[in-house]
Amino acid sequence: MVRGDALLLPRAIAIYKAALCQNYIEVLECVRRSDCSEIIKLRFSRLSIPDEPVFPILETEDVAIVCTKEDLQLPEVYALRKGFPSGLPHTNARPYIHPVSMCVSDVSFSDMRLQFNAYDFLGYIRRWFNKNSIGELHESDRPMEVYFQTQEFCTLLNENEDKASCVKYEQIFAGCSRLGFTNKRSEATHFYVPLIADVTIAQNMAILPTVMSELKTLKMKDGKSMYESIDSIVANTASRDNSLPILVILSLPEKKKLSTSTDRTEMFMFRIHVPACDIYKRYRTLRIENPDAYTEWYDNIKISIACLLPPPHLLWNRDCNNKNSNLPKLQKITIVGTGTLGSNIMDSIVRKGICKNLAIVDSDVLLPHNVARHVLPPKDVMLRKASSLKRHYSGICGQKIISIDKNYFELGLNEKIILFSEAELILDVSTSVAVERSLALDPFIETNCRRSSVFLNPGGNQMVLILEDKNRTCRLDLLEMDFLRQLIINKDLDEYLDDIRHLTSNQFTCRSESFVIDYDNVKILASLSSKDLLRGINNDAALLHVWAIDKETGESRINSLPISNWQVFSANAATIYVSSFVQNEIEQAYSKNKDYETGGCLFGCYDKDRNIIYVLYAADSPEDSIKSPASFIRGSKGMKELAQKISNKSYSQIVYLGEWHTHPNMTNSPSADDKKQFDVMYGQLHAEDLPFVQGIYGVNGLYINAKI
Repeated sequence: MVRGDALLLPRAIAIYKAALCQNYIEVLECVRRSDCSEIIKLRFSRLSIPDEPVFPILETEDVAIVCTKEDLQLPEVYALRKGFPSGLPHTNARPYIHPVSMCVSDVSFSDMRLQFNAYDFLGYIRRWFNKNSIGELHESDRPMEVYFQTQEFCTLLNENEDKASCVKYEQIFAGCSRLGFTNKRSEATHFYVPLIADVTIAQNMAILPTVMSELKTLKMKDGKSMYESIDSIVANTASRDNSLPILVILSLPEKKKLSTSTDRTEMFMFRIHVPACDIYKRYRTLRIENPDAYTEWYDNIKISIACLLPPPHLLWNRDCNNKNSNLPKLQKITIVGTGTLGSNIMDSIVRKGICKNLAIVDSDVLLPHNVARHVLPPKDVMLRKASSLKRHYSGICGQKIISIDKNYFELGLNEKIILFSEAELILDVSTSVAVERSLALDPFIETNCRRSSVFLNPGGNQMVLILEDKNRTCRLDLLEMDFLRQLIINKDLDEYLDDIRHLTSNQFTCRSESFVIDYDNVKILASLSSKDLLRGINNDAALLHVWAIDKETGESRINSLPISNWQVFSANAATIYVSSFVQNEIEQAYSKNKDYETGGCLFGCYDKDRNIIYVLYAADSPEDSIKSPASFIRGSKGMKELAQKISNKSYSQIVYLGEWHTHPNMTNSPSADDKKQFDVMYGQLHAEDLPFVQGIYGVNGLYINAKI
């Protein structure tokens, strides 16, 4: 014992001084223990207890307050009266019945310690007695307490799809463990017993069972106690040589006292510290020969309990991201390309839990420099990205991932069926124009599945997202052409290729990756594309968006670009797509020059593999052009500079395709001179391995002739 004014711990001193100032509290004694903790024993009098209390609490009660030297937790409070009732709401489970440990506050001590007030703390104790005496300490709308107190938290690593009878238990550190089902006896650490309890009324106090006898009160669905069920199951399913200890997984449905249905289901794991064969042998011999001895032995078997957490699951990912209502739940997405952007978009899709089946294809390996921006860790360096990503996300129940480590253009028909069959979205993140064109036009891929393409600009601070409409009228390749057109005419995209000088490759595309992309931008743009894409899937319309990150502030902005309709022409075994914007430009020129011919140049792209030409831009007539009612001679002033500007803005993807002119007040049928011009111009361009397109606009609309 020590005098109150000799206490050393600041927390104990504050409580002692506060108690001296309360006329309803008497200080009985102060004690300092060998571990330097200090105890203050107090008598609370004049408690507000009714004549007929719900719980037998008296008007005067003695408590002990324990303050520790470490001061890492709220001072413990114990009710000292010998007959003080156990099992009251908000009492802490302890290995002993008395003294009773009181839970006077459910606020974390770390949250309250900076403003801990000794007067308030003593008020908590008084409130605990007063409220418990009238049965109102545990409010009716308060969330249910956990049924059992536990010594650790354990998570399941998988679901028992194969009906395994064994499990592998692994203690990570004190209070933390993992558990997985296995059919391999060599891996097993425990014999597995599953149990489902009957719907149980939630308690106000969580108990901490330490021996088998403490499980007698909990009833299972078949009416037996948990105690009896374990005994019976092990005796009938284990074997004489089963030396594994027993592990029980208990599913415990609970409800509040006045509820008519289950309010929640808890999962607990019990480790029973005897081999299954011991229970098996004693059950079949000692239980018959000397049942009392068997019961005494069985009652005192030690057990350890853990709160069992379900395995990572697709539904958990969805719930934790609050994605149950506002996003589509797709059955299958196929992703082509698993590089920097592809892996980060995939990461977002998996963690949102919005797609059950993911199919990914990529032949690349993870190189050392890829670690700077890829989601895969360094241990996967020099391994295939696709299969490594599959392993990376393995263990998420409900999430199926198929990976093919192959170049897209080397896929066989069966592999294409595996990848694309039943897909609801095909996502191209390959940074390859050839892949995008193939996905848009490949006859072996289901035609009703929407395609999307997402790619970064060379500087990594802008991203293009293309999504087909539901009916695939605005096809992926046509949306790509709309984007390329905007590179020419849209001033907001003037900076799109600003960082082209950092590229060290000769890739013929405006969607190449640079080695100097900022990873912060990658993460932001990948998240934006995932959100934008999944939002777009909810609608039927096509999307053509350019997202940009401000280099100074990091703010993001979106530019929604116009989408054209395309008129299709056929000539000389070629298919020619002409943008509605091009037709409008030519029609406007025709309307302004009704009495004489006018014309200009056509620009666009072409696809020799498929004999396709895309006409996406019509340049107006140069200043030095010669116009008359019956002829048009296009000038050359500024045309070389314009062609170079268009090439630079599109990173050489948009090229000169041919000529257009008008027939005022006449049909669009080509004249003899027009036919001669076509033959001459095609011959010249064909010598340079280029196509030629001739467009004529008359009173009956647009005429197109072309040859690749």
